[in-house]
Order: sequence, then C-alpha cells, then structure tokens
Amino acid sequence: LHVLLEGDLDSDILDEALRAVISRHESLRTTFAVVDGEPRQIVHAPEPHPLDILNLSEHEDAETEARRIANKEATASFNLEAGPPLRTRLLRIKPRRHLLLCTMHHIVSDGVSIGNFFGEITATYNARRCGTPPPTQDLAIQYRDYASWQRQQLKSGAASNHRDYWRAKLDGNLPVLDLPTDSPRPPVQTFRGSEIAFSLGAERSEGLRRFARDNQSSLFMVLLTCLKTLIHRYTGAEHVIIGSPVAGRYHPDLQDQIGLYLNTLPLGTAIHADKTFTDLLAQVRATCLDAFEHQAYPFDKLVEDLQVERDLSRSPVFDVMMILQNQDDAPPAFKDVQSSFLVEHTGTSKVDITFCCKDIGDEIWVNLEYNTDLFHEDRMLSMAEHFTTLVESALAAPTKRIGLLDYLTHSERSCLLNTWNQTKMEYPREKTVVDLVDETARRFGDRVAVVADDGSLTYRELESASN
Repeated sequence: LHVLLEGDLDSDILDEALRAVISRHESLRTTFAVVDGEPRQIVHAPEPHPLDILNLSEHEDAETEARRIANKEATASFNLEAGPPLRTRLLRIKPRRHLLLCTMHHIVSDGVSIGNFFGEITATYNARRCGTPPPTQDLAIQYRDYASWQRQQLKSGAASNHRDYWRAKLDGNLPVLDLPTDSPRPPVQTFRGSEIAFSLGAERSEGLRRFARDNQSSLFMVLLTCLKTLIHRYTGAEHVIIGSPVAGRYHPDLQDQIGLYLNTLPLGTAIHADKTFTDLLAQVRATCLDAFEHQAYPFDKLVEDLQVERDLSRSPVFDVMMILQNQDDAPPAFKDVQSSFLVEHTGTSKVDITFCCKDIGDEIWVNLEYNTDLFHEDRMLSMAEHFTTLVESALAAPTKRIGLLDYLTHSERSCLLNTWNQTKMEYPREKTVVDLVDETARRFGDRVAVVADDGSLTYRELESASN
C-alpha cells in the first residue's frame, strides 16, 4: 500500500516504529528455503533500519517521479529465499510531504494483516512522539505456530470431516463457465487486468440491506444471488461456482496476527430458470452457511485432493470471484500528519472477473476487476449496468422466476424490441402479387429456386407467374 503523508513527519521515529512491528511479528522477517526437498521457514533477526529513505525534493518533477517509483515497487517481484517478504520505502517529495511505500508478499499477509500492520505502526509511532510506552504486548503465538498446527490437523485426520464435505460438493466433472468474451481465451492463463467502479445507489443499497434482513440472510448472500442470476442469464449454466475469500481467523489468538490466514471457498449452486429469486436466495444461503462451517480446509489442498484436470487457460474450480467488504479502509492516523491512501490499480486480475463490493456509508460500491485479454472495457461497463438493473428487478419482484427478471437496460430493450425488429419494407403497392413475382423472375434471370424433400436446392426456369 502507498500512503501519502503531509505534515510534521519524524522519519526516525517512523523507522523505529517499523522496526518494533517487524520485531513483534516473525512473519515479516521470514524467508523460505527448500531443505531435503521440503519448504522451510527461516526466521531472521530484525534489520537495524528497515526503512529505506529516498529524497526526491531536488527532482524537477518529484510528484511524477514518486508515482513512477511507487508503481515500479508495487509490481516488483520478491525473492522469497533471500527475503525479506516486506519492503518499505519513504519517498521525500517535499520537506512536509512524503510517500510511504509498504509492499508485502501475499505469503505472509492478507487484508486483516494490512490493517494490523498499519494499526501497530501508528500506535507505536504516536506513543514515541508523545514519550509514552507503546500499547502493544507480546503475541501469544507466531504465524509459524499456526502453520505447524494446521499441518498437524491435516496429517492427523482431524480435518477429515471438512475434506469429506468439499469432496462431496465438488466431486465429479466441475462445470466450465462459458462467459461471453471479446477475445479468444489464450491457451495459457494471463493475469493482465483492469477495473471499473460503479455504485448501486443509496436507494438500491438500502433495499438490498432490507431484503437481506427480511429473508434472514446476509448482504453478501443477496449480492451473490444477484451475481449468480446474472451469470445464469448470460450463459444458461445450470451450475455456477463462484469463489469467495474468508478471513480464516476463527480463534481469538489469530485476530492481531500478521500472516496469510485467508482461505477461498468455492460456492456452487444449481440454478434453474423457473426458480424464483427468493428460492434461489434460500439455496445460496444454505450453501454459504455450510461452506462457512467447513472453511478451515485449505483451498489449495482441496484442489490437490480433487485431482482436478488442469486447464492452463483457466483458474482451477472457478473463474469468477465475489468479495464483500464492510469496513472502511481508513489510512493510518500519525500524530501531526494528514494521511491518505494513494490507490492505483496494479494492472492485474487473478481470475476472469472479480466483483469486489464495499458496503460503506449509504451506498454499495463495486470494483469490477477483469482480465483485459478476455474482456474489453465496454463489455464490463455493460455488465455493471446489467448487474444494477438485475438488482432493481429482483428487489421489485423477488417472487418472479429468475428467467423472467429484467437485466437489460431500457435502451437495450428498446433496441432489441423495436430498432432490430423493423421488418417493414417499401414495395410498389399499386402492383399485384403476380406482377411482383413476374418482375422478380425477370430480375433474377427467370429462374426460381426449388427445395426438394431431401433438402437439396435446384433451379428451374420460370416463364411467368402462372407457372
């Protein structure tokens, strides 16, 4: 993440705060090596000065240069064997304007980890500025303790009930989602991507929340039902699997950890056009509740167990993901400093399409990330409009069959029913049908096409309309 800092920033104290957090969390100073054919974690001592400070204040265009460095830093690869899995740089644009770059490899971090990371840095920094002890305590466990426990669970068979559940749900031929694309699917999956953002509006957003409460469901379940309905209408698929991440921190000791606890759940649902939206929501709700109950089984292990025949052009099991975030991503509040996140898309897409929904304030916003080697922006803008229209249709008539729910916009419907259905042709109204046939015969060489019973096509001479 990139944080723009304006104000009286003490870079020395920031460096101390960063070192304190890295000292507290072994995961941030861990490298990975292969020992006797097996991967091993190697924990290192903290660096004395982990913050790399670069002064750009003398540069002729410091702002542009800072953004260039930030973009390069965000996409630079990690050497997990040499480490560390965390890179931090402070770019001094002006004496009171800085850009803090924090890049963590996903192997030691997830969304909750990023919040914990900045929360601890802020608390330690502010305490040092005020001359008070930092309000942190030693961790009850480290990430490697959790990794060891999880490995024991898998080896001992304690997770067999979770494994059996997922095998039963996904055993057999997994459905392949045939989404309409703008370009042929490359033989090997690419990860180039972009995103568009759109809002469902305050009225629709409140309607979705109210509908979820009335049907004893979560907002995520309702949004997932809407997306599955839209995909069914696009493809006609009768079994749709959409992936969704879960935090995986189901024990209190894991809440303040920095590590990869995130897991992915493949949520599959049978869909038929004659089901009502309410019926489909009930089915999605049951699927989600069961999946959450068995979320402890790692997705990568599940793929291995299923022995899925890999198609190198696709992700395993699913091609579409949905995420719901209901926490505001507030920037770190350093003392005497105004901060804001500098958000820029990385130009990547992990799967074909990801719907990242954010329920913040009055509106639900959606970041629609897509693979640019498959889809053009125009198609994704249409998909955003279709999703919005379908949400409105489902809220207006939830007992309507999903095969009849509207998802086309008013202009698209008008074009389909009217513009493209204009079959009226001008012809000489003063002439009879016989005159028109004779004129047609003369124009086309006095021959007529004859279709035989076996479907063959022949031509014969036509002397006049009476023939």
